[in-house]
Amino acid sequence: MDIYTLIRKDHDEAKAVMAKIKSLSEGRHDERLKLFGPLKDNLIAHNESEEESFYVALKQHVKTRAEADHSRKEHHEAAELLEDLDDEYMAPAEWTKKFSKLYSALIHHISNEENKVFADAYTVLSEETAHKLVGIMQNLKKQKTTLLRKAG
Repeated sequence: MDIYTLIRKDHDEAKAVMAKIKSLSEGRHDERLKLFGPLKDNLIAHNESEEESFYVALKQHVKTRAEADHSRKEHHEAAELLEDLDDEYMAPAEWTKKFSKLYSALIHHISNEENKVFADAYTVLSEETAHKLVGIMQNLKKQKTTLLRKAG
């Protein structure tokens, strides 16, 4: 497996959970919140580990440096939305509106990353590097997930 496959796998899992949350009515808000907690932790762990592995590698190349910076900025915007949504007392209608904003932002980010960023990354990262980054990102993600669960 290479880094692109790993990231796509994480993206597919996040999109599936987000779609499930979007499909639930406001009357099933408790169910949405139960799905949201693990989604939030997984997204934070994914984003941070991706920044500390894949984006670090991309920033070493002029061709992909700006893309890595832009993607990192999008991660930070998503983190702010995730924090806003982590409010069990927020009215379901308001929560739905904010979640829709998060969903749109993440779909945009995923599409850009999987199309534009990956295309350029293929030209600057060797196949060997793309494979090595998998272990680095997986280890970072595991550490971050453990810390998030302890904090939660």
